Amino acid sequence: MPEPRLDHITEGAARWLARRTTRRSFLGRVGRGAVFVAGGSSLATVLVATDAEARVCGQSGVSPKCPTYDCDDVWGWCWYATGCCAGGELKKICDCCRANHPNVHGYCPSGTNVLCIVESCGADPRVQVVSLRRVGSDDPVTVSAGASRMRFPAGEARSVWLTDAADQVLAAAAAPAAAKAGAPLLLTSGDALAIQTIAEIQRLGASSAVLVGPARPGIEAGLRRYGLTTERYLGGAGAVVVSEHVTAQFLAAGARRVVCVEPHGLSASAAPLGAALAAAKGYPVVVGVDRAKALASGAVAGSPRPVLTYLVGPEASARAGEVAGGHPFRGADWASLSREIFDVAFRVEGVDGGRFALIAVGVLPVSAALAAGGPILVHPPGGLDGVRDSLFLSRDRFRAGALCGATNGLTTEAYYEAQSIVNGFDAHKLIGVAGQGLPVIEQPEPERPIGLARRSVAPPVRADAVDERYWTGRAGDLTSGD
Repeated sequence: MPEPRLDHITEGAARWLARRTTRRSFLGRVGRGAVFVAGGSSLATVLVATDAEARVCGQSGVSPKCPTYDCDDVWGWCWYATGCCAGGELKKICDCCRANHPNVHGYCPSGTNVLCIVESCGADPRVQVVSLRRVGSDDPVTVSAGASRMRFPAGEARSVWLTDAADQVLAAAAAPAAAKAGAPLLLTSGDALAIQTIAEIQRLGASSAVLVGPARPGIEAGLRRYGLTTERYLGGAGAVVVSEHVTAQFLAAGARRVVCVEPHGLSASAAPLGAALAAAKGYPVVVGVDRAKALASGAVAGSPRPVLTYLVGPEASARAGEVAGGHPFRGADWASLSREIFDVAFRVEGVDGGRFALIAVGVLPVSAALAAGGPILVHPPGGLDGVRDSLFLSRDRFRAGALCGATNGLTTEAYYEAQSIVNGFDAHKLIGVAGQGLPVIEQPEPERPIGLARRSVAPPVRADAVDERYWTGRAGDLTSGD
């Protein structure tokens, strides 16, 4: 990518050629010759006595669309097109370039040619403010370590919390306490440390570990072998005792909302969905509706009364009328239940931090996604059906997302759709057919370096004194059929 001070020089040198040679006229001059197009190594198309038409609205030439909204090679310059997006938003189109690639030069830095085109509506595709990272495993231990890696920088967690992946309710009860301590909650299986867990602990630079749940001598011995001091939280107590202790601490510290789960049925299995909301907001997880009912009525001596209780799953929500301030999450399946909690988390509770997790239904215990540090959406196999609207409605709050699981995980197409939704690219608004090339609007020179792209939908205002025809002249040439 040229430095900004070189743009003016290269632009001036290219201006004469730019007025006379467009992608369309370049390919038109090729005529009957064979042309390699970006994106493949084989001879892709032969043009026979016809001018090349625009592939999509606002783009001249026949270079293919990039498969993602990022460029793994070299960014070229961008341009804008009007009338190509529903709702009147500007379409942003950028060249993705590769050194010595056998295609047209386009708007690429010296020595590179067009590999493919990145395009979107409403936001510059070079600026991805929300990162989506895959944790491609079905093993909950591996997923929790991978999600922790995304959330915590190296060397910035002096302590880790560990609990058994098989106990969903215990993991949910401990999650708010771990979050308050600023520690990742890592999952373990059996009585031996997995290599993934060891590697994550070493990357974090942790020197101590808090073990939640019954004693597991092999885990403790393994931690000590790697130089960590260990502590058994509440002497190895189970989910109910952990829940009561954490709830008392959080209510005494000022929390006035709680999340309640039943220790059986879908409510127990989905406990981490509620715990993700609780941990993000500093609320405790109460195990058992009877306990939540007693807290809300003031029957627990010395404990402040919560004013709102979220009841997770059909077993708990069926008794919402018994709990003062009870709010049910009634979803009878994973997708609908996760969607209810997710929407409340971002749109009602205003969860800070902007983290979330997408996890495929039936892949692994949902508690594995707790390490992602934000609300969880459970999607159907391979796609976003049933959860798509939740991503759209809350996308202005997102900063990072973890895609957990391999089997039934998002397909490549669904991944790119998620990437588009959360970054505001609005690719679903792209319109136009082949042959609709322009009009285009120039990209101001100060926007060309990476990281300086404008996000407004208003047309850009010129910030330099370059010949006005450099871009708009091309529009006239192309729309006149040159």
